[in-house]
Amino acid sequence: MVGGSGHHATQAQLARGQRLQEVLKQSQYQPLSLEHQVVALFAATQGFADRVPVTQVKAFQAAALREMDTSHPELLADIATRKEITRETEAGLRKALETFGQSWQAPA
Repeated sequence: MVGGSGHHATQAQLARGQRLQEVLKQSQYQPLSLEHQVVALFAATQGFADRVPVTQVKAFQAAALREMDTSHPELLADIATRKEITRETEAGLRKALETFGQSWQAPA
């Protein structure tokens, strides 16, 4: 059934787009650093927030960035210095976000 899978892909893209919109809504009082922006956009566009309810995306993003600051400062420093995600950094980023995503629980 070609039509069915196409519809599902569109739904998934729309859902990811909604999450991306939440990520892009930055607080004017707490703007994100370049490396935090890059990580937040990477997480949203690469599907790490797909299972997060749209209303919880901000909480997920904040917690993920705290986790990156605490456990993976070298990845953030590399992004800040190079102004890009290298292949090595991407591998570390994917692993860190995967691990974080498996343990994260939406606040009640």
